[in-house]
Amino acid sequence: MRKIILTNTEINYKDDSPDINIFNKEMLNEGFDKIKSFEVNSKGHQVKVDLENADIIVDGKIIDLEIDEKTKTKLTNLKWINFRRVKKSYRMSGNISKTTKYGIGFQGLIDGKNFKRFILLDREKIELSK
Repeated sequence: MRKIILTNTEINYKDDSPDINIFNKEMLNEGFDKIKSFEVNSKGHQVKVDLENADIIVDGKIIDLEIDEKTKTKLTNLKWINFRRVKKSYRMSGNISKTTKYGIGFQGLIDGKNFKRFILLDREKIELSK
């Protein structure tokens, strides 16, 4: 399930449709300033990104983003990060292995400098990226 939570309303999608590119375009059409948070169900995890409080919540647990509260209060112009990363490995034996990870998080500004936090997740693990 995918959901966009706006200032005055929410937009719910059933089953993981639309795909990630169309979902991002729809969020872009809503405008950065109207989006308060968004939720996606990805690789078996329910992920919510709160753009008002700069939090990422996975399966009901807040992820430690290694940010102190003072830094969080300085964050402005929060925007979403939502992408898919596909990695292919070609082996000498001719086998090809493919892994897909999803990056979900936010970016913003602190004193005019870009600041971002997102998680990379797949079925086995969740890792924090900066």
